[in-house]
Amino acid sequence: MVVIKALPGEACKVTFHLPHRINVKPGSHVYAFFPTIAWWMSHPFSVAWADPSTCVTPSSHPTAAWNETYNTYERKNLADNLGLTDLEKQDYMINELRHGNNQKTSLSLVIAARTGMTRKLYNKALA
Repeated sequence: MVVIKALPGEACKVTFHLPHRINVKPGSHVYAFFPTIAWWMSHPFSVAWADPSTCVTPSSHPTAAWNETYNTYERKNLADNLGLTDLEKQDYMINELRHGNNQKTSLSLVIAARTGMTRKLYNKALA
């Protein structure tokens, strides 16, 4: 799903709600394809920010910090440093296995309206 919102200064914020988790750093580049605007082209844009919606536990819970790490070794070291019980560690790993593939990412671009496709995109956001 894509959400387009008009911003002041003839720009728009385009947010892609992706069905799975990806690791994208702000400043990296993506090619965006908007078939209702220009079905024949993809356009390169810089990523403004990415928000991985990965929390399966409340953000106040100590294991929420694990969502920032990816491999088991790092998770174990973090768990040891947080002083979590073995039961808390086991509970987190079970949640990861059950829900790991359901994690989503929102990827946002800020696009200035120029000519052509970016102008059409901005005009669509205004409508």
